[in-house]
Amino acid sequence: MASYPFQLGAAGRLETALAFNYNISHVTKYDPTVITQARIDDIEHYAPNRRANLNLNYALGPFRVAGHENWYGTYRDENDYPGQLFSSKWTTDLDLSYQVFKNFTVAVGGRNIFNAFPDPIANTAASKIYPQTGGESDGERYPRTGGPFGFNGAFWYVRVSASF
Repeated sequence: MASYPFQLGAAGRLETALAFNYNISHVTKYDPTVITQARIDDIEHYAPNRRANLNLNYALGPFRVAGHENWYGTYRDENDYPGQLFSSKWTTDLDLSYQVFKNFTVAVGGRNIFNAFPDPIANTAASKIYPQTGGESDGERYPRTGGPFGFNGAFWYVRVSASF
């Protein structure tokens, strides 16, 4: 992780942070009567092995802008979707706020503002495809857990906060 603050002009301040994770898990010993090979694959690859985040926070007087770029590497869910490698994805979060009074702030923003979705489930068995959803027989189109960032797409909000 690396972070650095910048003074921009007389009154503006930009704080930056860049983080990268590389994680590896290995199951080295197990009882095959208790755990399957698919479950071991999930333990080792269900969470992306690579992840990066870039955070930019800018402040100018009562105005604040926070931007977060998130990258999730590839992952697998062998127990539920054998053989499918879900691709890496980017999501972007943005928060704009204004301090109206000393203890009162209003903000608008969004998570995953460009509406990224995980890869659809690979339809390997024609009998599972439902034309109405393009998904499984239970209506599932995306991985049931949504992967590392969910399957709901963009989320928008308005926030009012008071601090005392």
